[in-house]
Amino acid sequence: MALDTQPTLRFWTDDEPLECVNYLPETAHTATFTFRPPSGALFRYNAGQFLTLALPVGNEPLFRTYTISSSPSRPTSLTVTVKAQPESLGSRWMLDNLRPGMRVKAIGPAGNFSNAVHPASKYLFISAGSGITPMMSMTTQMYDAGGDPDIVFINCARRPSEIIFRSRLEQMATRSRSLSLTWVVSEPDPFVPWTGIKGQMNQLILGLAAPDLTADPEDDVIPDEDASVQVTFARSGKTIKVAETETLLGAAKAAGVSLPSGCTFGVCGTCRVRTAGGQVHMVHNGGITEEDIADGYVLACCSNPIGDVSIDA
Repeated sequence: MALDTQPTLRFWTDDEPLECVNYLPETAHTATFTFRPPSGALFRYNAGQFLTLALPVGNEPLFRTYTISSSPSRPTSLTVTVKAQPESLGSRWMLDNLRPGMRVKAIGPAGNFSNAVHPASKYLFISAGSGITPMMSMTTQMYDAGGDPDIVFINCARRPSEIIFRSRLEQMATRSRSLSLTWVVSEPDPFVPWTGIKGQMNQLILGLAAPDLTADPEDDVIPDEDASVQVTFARSGKTIKVAETETLLGAAKAAGVSLPSGCTFGVCGTCRVRTAGGQVHMVHNGGITEEDIADGYVLACCSNPIGDVSIDA
């Protein structure tokens, strides 16, 4: 009589540290880190969720939030793709120091920005820079499912060489009838012809990339780079003039006001702050609830002032 020898699946929990098993440079100042649990457990999460890593920077752990860029359809490993900004601490440390064999404490996964939470027959993914990571995870999962997902994927970058995951997404698009890719760059790379779209993301580009979009463009508010507005930090007593295209987080840094922040693209919710007057334009990635928005909260990293604004900071 044959015995059932089917192994019991084990799934990772954040009680166990993660071991870095691969380091892959993606673009300038951007790299993907692959992790596996030392126990060999599998990963279980929703595409689009994030992890919080406790990085050994300084005397105390530095907690930084990163969206998972891999897909739950490939559960034997997990990746985060990190871009280091000039002022970065955690991301810069990872690019300079985190290598295979090192272990870090991780908390999560968490977050509601996921196609598993918001199922639909069609998806429009718009991202810029390293904000592409949750879209990459969700697109890969739907592609791996074996169907033909209807996805319009728009990504903005400064230059074509800075488009993260470009070759991987284009390879998926060659095997899918309904995955449409649009790259928008601010400027071409030197001595490399660019025949795609050049400029800033706008409603015209959106209409060309997603012609069946039903939203009325006239209802959307677009920050004006030529408009100078005043941002007041009520508790700090500081005021600064910025362009409408500046985020509240950027305005706070310029004014010398300390606001907590993590992912910087609207996922983790660390930079949640209450407005004390004025209008903002916020495009977040699931890091804030509708209840918080109704109570006057915004995410400073992805909110632009539309006219003069005061925030409780």
